[in-house]
Amino acid sequence: MTTKLPYYILSIAAVDVNNDSNIDVIFTLDGERKLYIIFNLGNNRFEKVKEYDILQSSGLLMPFATADMNNDNSIDIIFPFNDSTSHAIIFENNGQGEFIEGLSLYSDGGINSLCTGDIDRNGFLDIIISIYGWGYNQIGIHYQMDNSMFRPFKTYQLEKYPLAIGIVDLNHDDFLDLIVTYPQDNSFSTLLNTKSIESFEKNHYLTNTGPIFVKSADFNGDRHLDVVLINYFSNNIVFYTNDGTGRLTYWKTIVGVNNPVSFALADYNNDSFIDIIIPNYHSNNITVYFNDEHEQFSNSSIYVTYPIPHLITTAHMNQDDKIDLVFSNERYVAILLTRCDLP
Repeated sequence: MTTKLPYYILSIAAVDVNNDSNIDVIFTLDGERKLYIIFNLGNNRFEKVKEYDILQSSGLLMPFATADMNNDNSIDIIFPFNDSTSHAIIFENNGQGEFIEGLSLYSDGGINSLCTGDIDRNGFLDIIISIYGWGYNQIGIHYQMDNSMFRPFKTYQLEKYPLAIGIVDLNHDDFLDLIVTYPQDNSFSTLLNTKSIESFEKNHYLTNTGPIFVKSADFNGDRHLDVVLINYFSNNIVFYTNDGTGRLTYWKTIVGVNNPVSFALADYNNDSFIDIIIPNYHSNNITVYFNDEHEQFSNSSIYVTYPIPHLITTAHMNQDDKIDLVFSNERYVAILLTRCDLP
């Protein structure tokens, strides 16, 4: 299924927004303040795109995040905006896929990216933001105390200009840690949670040019979550293994990707090893790097008919045992259902 759209696609997610056990697709377009939803009807059927004029805030809309912010078992959306008073707005889901504008949370500087996680382990999700602007080499956290009540915005100084944020427990202490990329400096940092909201333990690592995205998974089967980055300007994927304490060591580099701006991790071929799926921005294909039991990655390209694929996510769209792909190029959203067994 494909859907052509009038503007550049800014962000996309595959989540069940109406609690019917079918994964829907939501996305936003650059230059608009609308939410678009493709409802999944089940049995490989999808409704036509529905648009909702719910974003009334001023400012430049940035890529959103999804999470159940108020513990009501429905997925909410956090929309960041950049203007003279940069802020994030939580849109609460009524459980039927209808979103109501809720609390606005104001930040210092501009918002580059955001994610969610329970950093202080109080049972409520917090909002973590990478901040940009002259003098703002920082991340900031809106700590949630209970449903829709937040502490004053807390910032943490960094040595570099941050972009992407990953959130994961790197050292098995049941507290979430952060990974922050610095594309202007070709490096990244891990921020290990000290179990206090006052500080993080920072460790700095060099990588290749243009680290714009970071994720984590256990790639080598040692039960420690490793780190993988995509580097836009050097056109490669770089892996770092984790010794279990949060200390990382360079592992390997995969070359040959084509200006990637996003990627997804999933066990795409059901062999119990995490694979990497990357849309190659300046070519008409998506490459799957299959991870095997020997910790090697072989690649296979999925050729698509719509050029310049750039955003991608994975989900079980039709409730079979196969991972499906949801991706976009500049004007299309496509759902690729996996029909056959993969190598």
